[in-house]
Amino acid sequence: MAVASLCAESVIGSLCREMDRIRGRAAVVLAGLISCQNEGLRLRLRHEWDQLQQRRASILRLAGGWRGSACVDPLCVEFLMEVCRRPLASGALR
Repeated sequence: MAVASLCAESVIGSLCREMDRIRGRAAVVLAGLISCQNEGLRLRLRHEWDQLQQRRASILRLAGGWRGSACVDPLCVEFLMEVCRRPLASGALR
């Protein structure tokens, strides 16, 4: 049981780091969307923005599935869920 818990916490840590990278990339994409005047590039940036949002939702669903699991520290799961619920970037698109 202890090994499973350590493994799950490692996965949760990796997902938290991924959310940090997603949030950083989202800030760059949002800045590009705000300043870009080329319609083709805007479409590509919007597509990437949507993909970042989908990945965030996917990680949140994973965390929700771990809720109540005996193998995972509930505090770790709640932290991951909190990180996922935060907006990707200030001035975020809807």
